[in-house]
Amino acid sequence: MFYGSASGLTTTGSRLISYNTSGVPGAAETGDDFSSAVRLADVTGDGRAELAIGSPNENSYGAVWLLRGNSSGISTSGVLSVSARDVGVTTSGQGWFGIALATTGEQPRTPA
Repeated sequence: MFYGSASGLTTTGSRLISYNTSGVPGAAETGDDFSSAVRLADVTGDGRAELAIGSPNENSYGAVWLLRGNSSGISTSGVLSVSARDVGVTTSGQGWFGIALATTGEQPRTPA
C-alpha cells in the first residue's frame, strides 16, 4: 500500500498487508488470491477511507476483509472478515466472492 497526495504517490509510510500481517485474520494458503481486488472507500462515513481486500478463492468460497481507516492511515486492529459462507452465498466449485469490490455507480467485472 502506497500513500499519495495531489502531487503523486510516495513510498514514505508504505506497507505490505497480507495474511501474515498481524491483525489480519486467516492463514496464507496457495491459490487464495488475497488482494486480487482492493478498494479504498469511506464505507463508515467518518471521512477516512477503509481498505477492502478481496480474496475470491479463500477456502474455495471467497472472502472480503475490511481494514478500518484512522488518523494514522489504515489499521489492522479490529479487521472485519466476511466470507461467502458467512452471508449465506452458496457456491459450486469456484466461489468468486470478493472478485470485485464496487462502489456506487460502478459495475463489477466478470471473471475471466
